[in-house]
This record gives sequence, structure tokens and C-alpha cells, in this order.
Amino acid sequence: MLKSIFYFLNSIGLLLFLTSTAVSQENINPKKLTGNWYGDFVLASGNGQHQMLLSITDYDKKAKELKGTILWPDYHYSKTSFTGELKEQELIITEDHLLQGALMEMGNFSFSLNTDGQLTGKDLKHGHTLILKKEKEFSKEELATIQKYVAEQKEYFGEIIIEQEEIDINTDELLAPRSQTTYTDDDFYMIDGAMGVENMKLPFKTTFSGAGKYMYMEVELMGAKMLQVQNEKEKWSYNPLNKKLEVNPIEEGDDTDDEFSNIHFGSDEIRQKLAEGYRITSVRNAMVHGTPTYRLLFEHEEDAPFTFFFDKKSKLPYRKVLEGESTMYYDYQQLEADFAPTRMVMLGQQKMTLSFTQFKKIELSDYSLFEVPKSLEQEKAQRPTPSHKDLNAQGNALITEGKTEEAITYYNRAIQLKPNNWVYLDNRAGAKLQNGDLYGALVDIEKALELNPNYLNAINHRGVIKHKMGDIDAAIKDFELAAEVDSTAAQPLANLAYIHMQKQDFQKACDVMKTLVQHHDSVGMYHRDYGITLAQVKEYEKAIVQYDIAAEMEGENATIYNYRGISYYQLEQYEQAYENFLAAHKLNPKDITMLTNVGQLQQELEKYGEAVKSFKKILKLEENNEKAQFELARSYHFNGDFDKAMKAYNELMDLNSQNAYYYDARAYLKKDMDLKKEAIEDFTTSIALYDEDAETYYQRGLLHVEVFNNHKACLDFERALELKHPEAEKMLEEHCKM
Repeated sequence: MLKSIFYFLNSIGLLLFLTSTAVSQENINPKKLTGNWYGDFVLASGNGQHQMLLSITDYDKKAKELKGTILWPDYHYSKTSFTGELKEQELIITEDHLLQGALMEMGNFSFSLNTDGQLTGKDLKHGHTLILKKEKEFSKEELATIQKYVAEQKEYFGEIIIEQEEIDINTDELLAPRSQTTYTDDDFYMIDGAMGVENMKLPFKTTFSGAGKYMYMEVELMGAKMLQVQNEKEKWSYNPLNKKLEVNPIEEGDDTDDEFSNIHFGSDEIRQKLAEGYRITSVRNAMVHGTPTYRLLFEHEEDAPFTFFFDKKSKLPYRKVLEGESTMYYDYQQLEADFAPTRMVMLGQQKMTLSFTQFKKIELSDYSLFEVPKSLEQEKAQRPTPSHKDLNAQGNALITEGKTEEAITYYNRAIQLKPNNWVYLDNRAGAKLQNGDLYGALVDIEKALELNPNYLNAINHRGVIKHKMGDIDAAIKDFELAAEVDSTAAQPLANLAYIHMQKQDFQKACDVMKTLVQHHDSVGMYHRDYGITLAQVKEYEKAIVQYDIAAEMEGENATIYNYRGISYYQLEQYEQAYENFLAAHKLNPKDITMLTNVGQLQQELEKYGEAVKSFKKILKLEENNEKAQFELARSYHFNGDFDKAMKAYNELMDLNSQNAYYYDARAYLKKDMDLKKEAIEDFTTSIALYDEDAETYYQRGLLHVEVFNNHKACLDFERALELKHPEAEKMLEEHCKM
């Protein structure tokens, strides 16, 4: 199931437990496959979890071949075409062409159709498990959430449409230098502008030399100037908020910070890549945000490929995509004999913008700007050369502060002094893992395990890496191996339990958590998690016992109260569930999930006035929370306050007018208000948005009967019968016999 849907359902609080499904042994019927399917996938790069929208459009009966597309909305809104082959109980899908978005590795997938009508399978190259659910199996509410998320990703990344035919153009003209000037460290440039990160706008100034040896940058934050500087001897930075000065000498072989020194922002970078062994392997036409471009693909035998898009009109770089990061270049201005963009937008895990209000060449004879000011010299620590133990300890300290990049530099230095220390290698792997460098982390781990095959931390880390890469079976083997090395070690057992939970093998997860609690019975968190696994296998009373133990150890804990409330709810002990949800909310009054649980229990207990108060609180915390607005309207409706319910539903439609379920709910309200024609209008809008709901047709048919329009009523009852509504046939006999 799509992660956005899972998060949405989980936010309701009362819909926590998933069930595993059995694979069908029957041959796949191609008619059941045509349509849209939704699920999640972990890319081969390990770069996070991405949504997968599979559309099967065509079936060649003679060739037993299917065709369609796969949309990856949160990976640069990319789309591929595929060919599928039916082999009795198996569907093999092979991606063949990139139609839009960013360069990605083409995949091969094997699927079976399970008894619940889901496509279950795996990526044949990397072994990641997939579960896809057909569009019509989602509720209207779930489908609206999916569609909204896809639209948001299209807005965020934009749309890049790639033509499939290769074209022949003179790429030398695109890549040729526009100026014969050689930029050296005797040339200096100044940029003034602003840096935008999400909703923050930070003014900055930078001065740098043409070849990158000197760089001075100040960024304004909360009225203070953060400094980052480089000269020929050292790199230094100063944070005035904590008055921390850091100075690091530049050692031979260190890279310089040249991110502001490459004033071509594109052409120079490409020429440098070509000199390093990259070659152009594909040139195609592409439409980027409505702008005609040339798409150039650059590949290397060892390094990651990247793409550059050149504006056909200006012949200037327009967009770059490299390793999942995308940079767009706008508003070029002439700088001496060349051109440079004055606005850049970078898209990755977060959106960042750079806009330049001033970009010019300057004369600079005084280099003191790049030196540590005398006013800060007293803060410059004079320490003796650290030992490898000191460097490792400093790296560990930086990890606890969340400074993984800095920690890696200290681990590097420690490993230079002690290259065969498996502990240091494992520590650096852990930092790289936190930084998202899965393959770099894996190299360190493998070397650490060559030096010490029984090093528990390294075995456990390798399991975590394999899990993030999507190789679930390999991860399980590593966690089991770590448990063999030390059967009482907490972390491998916890990881093993959590991965069984992910695979929906809840009984195995429960068994592992039982072992963990036996060895670590003084840790409240483990009793809590054991309770969660017991709840997953529907042992709610035993789960409550574990929550009680955890609460006794942890004291007042909102999470424990919330989970215990869920178990009481499953046992239909609503008063006890309500008490626990209230206690959780009291401890964490701004947690929307817990407050939602309170409100929904109040509805269950017919405390509609109290439910209104709860959902109003949520809307104060999060003004545009659709779920809370919807439940507020329902609570008013159940409480008989029809006018306020109508106002709440109308405000809900302002937030989202594309959710069929909302129109159904308002139609029921209008029906109770005896506004039959208006109710019919809402049911009609609902059907226009989602035409597979038997109940909507049935209810509209009943209203047509009440307004004496038997012809339309019969059409609705016929459609409801097609969709297998249990009462539709009875209504047809009663109202539609000739």
C-alpha cells in the first residue's frame, strides 16, 4: 500500500493493524490486470522509498503480452514504459524506455496475483518485495489522498517530457567556452543574494577567486552572520550563535570548496567531466516545464551518469540531474564575456533556492578577508596533535550532535593512523549510513568484517544497510548471525523483530520480541514493542499486560497510553480505551494523532459535543487538517446541529473539492435536512469523481424515488446491482417492473 495512504490511515490511530495475504495458485486472468495499480518501491540506489504507480493499458492476447507505464511521482515525477509477459501464474514486467523525468535504472519485476486481488512480487535484480493494490480497491478517501499527493509531486518537480528518437546536433556548439578568459586565483568575484531553504530566506554574501583557492561567505541568520572561509592554508568557520570557531588545516589532496568559483555553472562543469572520462551517449529533444530543450546524457565506466538540459533558444544550461538531485538555472546575465544564471533552484530531499542580486568581478589586493580576524584569535583552540583514539572519540561526539559530515573527517584521520582498526571502520560506516551513502558504508563494513568476522556491531550495521537497500532476506540473515554471535544482544534482536513486522510476519516478530524481553526485562521500551507485536497477532489482553509493565517502568508515557487505548478499543472496551486516549492527549496535547483518537472515541461513545471540541482543537493546531474538518462536520451532523454541519462541510470542500467521499457525507446531511434535490446533486458529483461505489448509486436511486423520478432511480439501481449492492435487486423489483 502506498506510504501516503499508510500514514493517513495510521494517523487515524484506530486503523493500525495490517494482515498478510496468500498468493493465488490460479493462472492470472489478463482482464483483472488492466488498470491502475499503486504501491511502494525502494530504488536500487537505496535512496529512500518511492511510490510506484503501475498502469496496464494494452493486452496482446496472441503474444500474451501487456504494455503500459510506471510513474514514480516522488522521484522527479519520472515515468517509464514497460512490456509485460504472462506465464500462467506469473507476470514478468520489463521497463524499456524513460518517457519523462530523471535518469533511473530500468527494472525487471515478477508478480503474482494473490487471493486479495493484489499484485505481490519482487524486483528481480535487487530482491525488494512489492505489493500493489488496484485503483478500484481503494476507498474514495484513499484515492483522493493518492491523487492529491501525485499532483503535489508534479508541482514540486515539474514535468520533463523526453522524446524517444535520438537526434544529431553539434554538441560542441553547446559545450564550447563562451569566453577565452582563463580564471585564476588572481581574479576575484563577488555575489550578493539570498538562500532559500523551505520557508526560510537567508541573505548571503560571498567573495571568491576564479580558481577556487580563496572563498569567503557570510550567511545572515537571526541577525547574526555565519562565516565560512577558505584560504591557501586552512578552512575556518564561525558560528556567532554559540561563539564557536572551527579551524581545519588544508592537507595535501584535500578538495577546495569551489561551489561558488565555477562561474559558468554548467558548461565548465561539463567540460571538466568530459576531461575526466565522461562521454555523451544520448542526445534527445525534451520539453522541460514547457521549454524546448536538448537532453544530453553523460556516462562514465565507473561513476554515476548525469543529464544536462540546454535551452534550445539560448543554448544555455537549463537543468541538471545528478544522483537524484536536480538543479535548474534561470535569469542569465552577462558577466564579462560570459553568461551566468542569477537564480538557481535545487530539488532533492528538500527544496533550496539561490538568487543573486549582484554578481560582478572586483579588484582585491588585501587578502585579510580570508584570514581569521584578530578578534576571534582568542577563540582559536591551540591543541596538540590528536591521537587516533582522540580523533575517533571526537567523531563519536560529533555523531551524537548529528554532524555526520564532520564526524567522517575525524574518522578518516583516525583510520589514516590505524587503517586496520575495525571499530573505526565500523564507526565511519555508521556515519556514512546516517548520511545516506549506503554503498560507501557497505565497503567499510565489509573491510571491518574481514579484519574481525565476529564483530557484532559491524554485522548488525550490514543488516541495516541491506535492509535500506531493499535486500530484506540478506538483512534477516545478518541480524540472525549477529544474534548467534551474542544471543542476548538487544539491537540485532530488535532489528530482527522490526523487519519481521515490515514483512507482516507478525508471529515471528512476536516470538523475537518475547526473547528480547526475556533478556532485557528492565527496558520499558521493549515491553511496549512486545505489546505492539502481541496486538498485531490479536493477543490484545496480553498486549495490555506488556503495556502495563512498560507504563510502570517508563512512568507517564503518552505513546504507551495511546497503544494501550488501541488494544482496549479492539476488545470493544471503549470506556477504558477512552481513558487511555485522554491520558495520552493530556501528556501530549499537541499530538494530532492522539487527539484524533480521542475525538473518534467520543463519536463511538456518542459524545458528539465533546467530539466537536476535540476536532476544533486539532484545527487550531493545524488549520487545514482535512481529516479533522471532515470529522468536525460529521460530529455536528450526528449531534443534530445541521446548520453548523453544513458550514463545516462547505469549508471542507474549500480545502479539497476532489474527494468523492466528502460529497457523499454532505449528501446524507442534505437528505436529513429534507433537501432531496441538493442531495442528489452531491451524489452526482461524487459519482463523477468515483464511479465504482455501489452505495452511492443506491442512495441516489432512493432519492430519485422520493422525488418521483423512477426512470433515473431504475438506472441507478441497475448500476448498483452491477456493482453487487445487496439491496439493489429488491429495489428493481419494487420500483422498476413494467
